[in-house]
Formats: sequence, C-alpha cells, structure tokens
Amino acid sequence: MKKRMNFKELAQFYSDLAYLWKSGLPPSQGFETMKQGKKGAHFRMVDTIQHQVTRGETLADAMSRFPGFFDDFQVTIIRGAEESGKMVETCFGLARYYEMRHRGKRRLIGSLVYPVALLHGAVLLPNLKYLLAPGLEKSYGEAVLPPLLIAYGILGIGYLFWKKFCRGGWPREMLDRFFLRLPVIGKLLRGFSLVRVFRTLANLLNAGIESVQAARKAAFTAGNRAVAREMAGALHVLENGGNFTGYFRFCGSLSSEQLGMVAVGEEGGALVESLEQMVRHLDDENSRRFTAAITTFGYLTYFIAMAVVVFTVISFYVSHYGIS
Repeated sequence: MKKRMNFKELAQFYSDLAYLWKSGLPPSQGFETMKQGKKGAHFRMVDTIQHQVTRGETLADAMSRFPGFFDDFQVTIIRGAEESGKMVETCFGLARYYEMRHRGKRRLIGSLVYPVALLHGAVLLPNLKYLLAPGLEKSYGEAVLPPLLIAYGILGIGYLFWKKFCRGGWPREMLDRFFLRLPVIGKLLRGFSLVRVFRTLANLLNAGIESVQAARKAAFTAGNRAVAREMAGALHVLENGGNFTGYFRFCGSLSSEQLGMVAVGEEGGALVESLEQMVRHLDDENSRRFTAAITTFGYLTYFIAMAVVVFTVISFYVSHYGIS
C-alpha cells in the first residue's frame, strides 16, 4: 500500500492546506473537506491529522507522526510557520515548490524517453542482420540479450545496493559528496539543497527562532548530507557571535553575489526578505542548470548509441568477411 505522496500530491496537499487556513474554517471542518477523494493510507493520514489538531496538537507535531509522507524539511517549515502566524504564505510557497519539483520530474522523465529508446535501438536494430541472413553463427537473441541483460543487471544491482546500504550513514554522505563533485549535476544538486536550507531558515527566523538554533535546524533539511555537514560545521561562527554573512562565507557554499545579498539583508534588517529573494534566484539558476544537465545527458547518450552502432557494424563485417 502506498504510504507516501509524490510531488504533485504534496503540491495539492499544501495548496488545500493554504486555502483551509485562509478561509478561517475550524480544523475539524477544513480537514473534513481535505479528506474528500482520499483513499487508503492517504485518507487515514489526513483523518489522524484532523483528529490530533482538533485535540489541540500542533499541525507540525501531527505531521511528524507520518515520516513517510512528510520529511524533516516540511515539518520544520510548518512548525516555523505556525509560530510566526504565516501559515497561508508558507503553504502556498510549499505548494509552488513541490509543483516545480513535479514539473522538473516530468520533464526529466520525458527527456529520458528518447535517449533510452535510442540506446535500445542501437542494440536491437543493427543486429537484425542475424534474422535477415540465415546461416550466420550468432542468433538474434544471442546478439542482443547479453548487452541488455548486463545493462539491466547493473541498474538493478545499483538500485538494490542504494536501498540496502546507501539510504543513511556514511555511505549516503560519501555518495552525496561524490555527486556534488560531478560536472553540471553537482551544481544542480547543491542548488536544490540550498533552496531547501534558505526556505527553512527564512521561515524559522521569521518565526522568531534564535539564529543558531534556526541555522542548525535548517542545515539538516538540506537533503544532501555533505551540504548539511558543511553548514553544521560552520555553526561555531554564529555561536561565537558572528553574523550570517560570516557563517555562509565559512560554509563556502555561496557565490560572492549571494554573499552580498545576505550582507545587504543583514545590514538593512531584512535578512528574511534577502533569503526569500535568494530562493527565487536559486530557483531560476536551478532551472537553467537542469536544462544544461538534460542537454549534456542527451549528447552523452547519442555518443554511446553511435559507438554501439559503429562497433556492431564493424564486428559484423569482420566476422562475415573474415577480416583479420
């Protein structure tokens, strides 16, 4: 049974939640409306949240009962929004964030269809000669099955290894650090992590949370353990009386332009607004980097497919005409 929500469902959940708070309806009535159309685990999740909030529990605490549906990032942001009284703006922001993630995921899947089909075609089509020319040594199945099984096997083993050993602890941090060093993809992943951190930090500071505590909580919502460790390792700057400009400079995660935005916000007493502006700026940068990553992957796939076709054709002529 499905016990999590995808990006589209999360976007709809937070949009409904924002309208619920904006309407001023009591939780019992508002969540009753949100339960309409929900089934199974989703229905029970909303029903339990409704029950707990009606009894006086905070929404963040009620959501924390469902770690499969809501991660630390979401719970921390909602907790800050409840304390600051800005639930409507925060929920609409989360709805836009997950809608953007949903569109990005659809775009990524759509961009993979043609390259994956091209790679399969590179394996399946050139080997049609074995069907059209009887008497050759190899059969069609013998020619196409080994590369496909090897490719599927590598993907399957990689997925199982990730599920078993790399979901937490030092293997996850090591992989996160490796991904950050990759060209194009590394900057994109860091950008996604910084968006989560800045969005959380802005909400916590807006709720009046003390700076060191807010930075500590925001760091661990990064979604990338290497980025989280970098930011947690710089907390001593704030603990010793430093400001956020020095904190982010020690982290080494921001460009000089972004550091300038933080400094201007601190000097003008508008750090939260500067962080929110940086979130919008990073969203635009992430969109451009995502496009670059898809383009790079496309070119790489075309090169691999071309190499497979050339190798297959050369192998055919070598074996068929006895070229040595």
